Amino acid sequence: MAFTLAVVATGFAQKANVNRAKNKALAVEAPDFQGAKDDIEAALVNEETMGLANTWYVAGLVYEKAADAEFILTQTGSGNTIKMGEDAMKAYAYYLKANELDQLPDEKGKVKPKFTKKIAASMLNIYNKYILVNYGVEKYSAQEWVDALNAFETHTAILDLPLLATEKNVPAKDTTYYQFKYYAATCAWAGEMNDKAIKMFEEIKDKEYNENGIYQALCQLYLDTKDTVSYISTLEKGLDKFPNEFYYLGNLINHYVFGGQPQKATELLDKAIANDPNNAQLYSVRGSMLEVLEDIDGAMANFDKAIEIKPDFKDAWLGKARLIYNKAFKMEQKALEIRDFKLSDQEVAKALEVYKESVPFFEKVIELDTEDFETMKTLRSLFYKLTNSDSSYQTKYDEINKKMLGY
Repeated sequence: MAFTLAVVATGFAQKANVNRAKNKALAVEAPDFQGAKDDIEAALVNEETMGLANTWYVAGLVYEKAADAEFILTQTGSGNTIKMGEDAMKAYAYYLKANELDQLPDEKGKVKPKFTKKIAASMLNIYNKYILVNYGVEKYSAQEWVDALNAFETHTAILDLPLLATEKNVPAKDTTYYQFKYYAATCAWAGEMNDKAIKMFEEIKDKEYNENGIYQALCQLYLDTKDTVSYISTLEKGLDKFPNEFYYLGNLINHYVFGGQPQKATELLDKAIANDPNNAQLYSVRGSMLEVLEDIDGAMANFDKAIEIKPDFKDAWLGKARLIYNKAFKMEQKALEIRDFKLSDQEVAKALEVYKESVPFFEKVIELDTEDFETMKTLRSLFYKLTNSDSSYQTKYDEINKKMLGY
């Protein structure tokens, strides 16, 4: 009998804890959120109260009100966004549990929910104040990807809750909604949770928010996870959806050229050029592709065509320079293999003349892009090589060397 009385007394004590927590959190003058949290957390683990919807509802209310109070402080610059977000995350979880218990049938087998409307209003309160968004941004800035992901994912999950289905004034799942879905997927990607990132990006890729960026993210993720089939499929869909975005065409061509399917790459480029015959970039890409396939004359013709269409197209000028330079390099290497020193020197001299032919094209590249450091390094090396046989290049070498030292 004494044991029974003790159990009953404990049960009453925990129920009192629930009421006390609610009163402390809702106090107008001086709410005691920490005291309310301590009281309700004790009730959440007590067998007499842990199975009651009211216990979990009050727990959600305590943490929601704590988050609200911190939210007000953040509006004046004195609040703690992390504390606010952590409280809101707990409120969300506790409200979900309260709603789950609230849907259970009573002793007569009837379901009579008491808290659905209140929980719906509280969830919308958390959503409309962007409490979890601000928390997610803080966590993202700290590169705490899991917490940031959970924050953005929970924010958007609120609008997916069935208990909001009959509520009025529920925000639409518009561009902003998908923007935060995108942020969540980006956090998963940054945190190397690639499978989750793929799933999340796939769900929102055609929702009219940053679709081009999402398709490119999926391509990279499929490439990173070595899912070649999905990589190619996504590139093809991206090319069809964004025909003016070169990313998809360029990567498809690279895949086919270096994957031993040059004919497919040629067909893609020919089709693209037929649809856009005045696109200098397409001719330049075809030049690079033919260079890889060792069709040097064809490559040069395409670079020339690109320059004809767009005289200031840096990539095409660099392509021409590279073709000539590589031709000279091969001549030089072959010459150095000749055992007859006199004949070898003669062939090296011929190679040097070809090297000279590349100079004006490299110089044009730097003229078009004065900060192209890599081309500067190539040109400096070229001037140094030519100076040994032609002192007139010493001045050019000194000039570019001085310029590079300034970087």
